[in-house]
Formats: sequence, structure tokens, C-alpha cells
Amino acid sequence: MADGRSDHTTPPRRLTASANGNAIRLGFFVVLAASAVAFDLSTKDRVFAALGLGGRHLVWSVQETPVFSLTTSLNRGALFGIGQNFTGLFSALSLAATAFVLYWQFFRVRSWWLTVALGLIQGGILGNLYDRLGWHGIIDSSGEKVLAVRDFLFFELIRFPIFNFADSFLVIGAAMLLLASWWELEPAEEETGAALAAAGSAAGDNAAS
Repeated sequence: MADGRSDHTTPPRRLTASANGNAIRLGFFVVLAASAVAFDLSTKDRVFAALGLGGRHLVWSVQETPVFSLTTSLNRGALFGIGQNFTGLFSALSLAATAFVLYWQFFRVRSWWLTVALGLIQGGILGNLYDRLGWHGIIDSSGEKVLAVRDFLFFELIRFPIFNFADSFLVIGAAMLLLASWWELEPAEEETGAALAAAGSAAGDNAAS
């Protein structure tokens, strides 16, 4: 510069490329989260429509020993049945986790790895929140909406708690965040740590579905 001062202004092309990259990532996040929710809810609808509540369909057995089945049940707790009968609390936590995930994705996250992880987590949160709000349409004997998550994936051989695909998305997303933290897959340590906090909030609320 003629006045002796250095010019640290970011070139316009770089700003444009960065903005375009962020827009593509955000769009992918929205599509991934929406796809995860749609898949989770559609599988719940189909299985519950076919088997009804308390139904069972054996999928895999070894020498007449059940290994895996579709077994429908309602979960009033969090991920894998933790914390039963605290549906209102978990619904509130789901909303808080959603706000946290959206904030970090839209304003802080700049990596594809974290975008995929948070997209899966967001899909899992919303899939189970839909059920917790009673929007699945299941009613009890008194005609009241049942505020509970629909589960149907059951590994009978090891008696693993019945779960659903929303739970799976949450676990996969959280695992991706842990990998990013442990193996330094992401350049920004602060960014990864914040995303892990968001996942922790989500897992805490959904540990009971």
C-alpha cells in the first residue's frame, strides 16, 4: 500500500467461494436431517401398521434360537428405555438440543464431517420428538394421546433394549463426533468440542427412546 499499511482484506473471490461452500453444507444438513426423519417415521408407521402394538415378527434365528426380530413397543423414556415416564422433560430437552445443534450448524460448523454428524443427530432428535408429542396418532383406552416413542428393532439373542432408527442415527452421529475429537479429523478443536456438547445434550434427552 502507498501509505505503508498492509492490506489484510480477504479477496472477494475467496469470500464468495466460502459463502457458496457454507450454503451447500447447510443445504446438505437440512436434506440429511429431513431424510433421516422421514426414514425413521416411515419405518415406524409401516411396522406398527403391520404388527400392531406388542406384535412380533422374527427376522433372524440360528438353529431355532431367535437372534433379531421386529417387536413393537412404546417407550416413555429416553434412548434405549432410560428414564421412563419423563416424557415432558425429554421433549423439552429435545427442543433445547435442536436449538443448540441448529445454532452450531448454521453459525459455527465449517466441516463436512461435523455437518454429517449433526445432520444425523438432528434427524434422530426430531424423529423421536415427533413421537413424544403424540403425533403418531396412538391413543390409550381413555382416548388420550400416548406420549411415547415407537420402538421395534430388537436383538433378542443379547436382549438388547428395543430401539428404532432415530436412536441409531443419534448413536452414529455421536460416534462421528467422538472420532473427530479423538483422531483430530476436524481442523477446529473448539468447533468439534462445541458439537460434542450439542450431541451430549441430544443423547441425554434421547437416551431413552
